[in-house]
Amino acid sequence: MSQPARVDTQTLDRWKWIATRAVEELAMAGLPVTTGLPPSLGGGVEVEVDPLSDPTGGVYLRWQAHGQLIRPALEEFAARSGGAAGEPGAAAGGDSAVRHHDTVCEAMVTAMATILTSAGFTVRRAGEVNDFADGLYIDAAPDPRRLENRAWRP
Repeated sequence: MSQPARVDTQTLDRWKWIATRAVEELAMAGLPVTTGLPPSLGGGVEVEVDPLSDPTGGVYLRWQAHGQLIRPALEEFAARSGGAAGEPGAAAGGDSAVRHHDTVCEAMVTAMATILTSAGFTVRRAGEVNDFADGLYIDAAPDPRRLENRAWRP
């Protein structure tokens, strides 16, 4: 079985640069970055650079909720599906943990889009690029000189 085609090194390096600058902008705005950390250690921005040479390749950003927000939503979902102890659908309604999790994640993705757009990035919903993706897809970054002058310094 052949491997899917990957983008050239120059394109991959550009995407990685865009990903780094986007995460820096979000961190400077006060959003935590948790790429690579499990949800039990905290929530925040996750970044992925998809290196495939197809229309879905590029830079993706998602919001990862903290494990304390995810756990009740997963438990509720399992209960509704009959996959766990408890009455299926018992948590349904106005206090739905699934609804709350989804609302929080949507609000954070909207905030990320607003911050990045203000910084000069061009973003869109990841689902417009890849049916299986959530969060944001970055189409373009602002002029590199503009970002380098504002680069995050830890």
